[in-house]
Amino acid sequence: MGVRPTVVITDSDLDSDDDERVLREAGIATVRLEARTEDEVISGLSGVPADAIIVQWAPVTAAVLDAAAGCRFVSRLGIGYDMIDVAAATGRGVAVANTPDYCVDEVAAHTLAMALWLVRGLGRLDAAVRAGEWAAAAAYPAAARPADTVMGVVGRRRSGSTSSVMIRTPRPAAMRG
Repeated sequence: MGVRPTVVITDSDLDSDDDERVLREAGIATVRLEARTEDEVISGLSGVPADAIIVQWAPVTAAVLDAAAGCRFVSRLGIGYDMIDVAAATGRGVAVANTPDYCVDEVAAHTLAMALWLVRGLGRLDAAVRAGEWAAAAAYPAAARPADTVMGVVGRRRSGSTSSVMIRTPRPAAMRG
């Protein structure tokens, strides 16, 4: 029987037990590091025959790729390639991938939550409460009322298009003035 390929997971905020289990069931060995910096990744790779690297936040630089000379694949747990030196990987024959639909719905939901935070004046209210004041009524003339607010996320990419969400709360006729 040949040598099992090894996937090194440099770092991840996600619970990866299921992901690692799937890799192991496919005959792939996994090594999990707690490495967030270039030096930590290089140190963690010493003595590990990394055939592939999965990264969330740790940088995969030319120096990291040199430390993982047998690596042929790097994948980012995220939408962008910003943690990976794609030119260095390409020059070494290392394929690069990402997770194009990572947290798309969460980004749209968070965008709406932050927009509501702004239009409702929650920053001012939070600051007042933390200062020991309760002036909610005074803040409301400037705060948008949900019944009068239409919100949406519109964008050119996934977060604004595949997760488009609109909130519209119509006011009852008896309350319209």
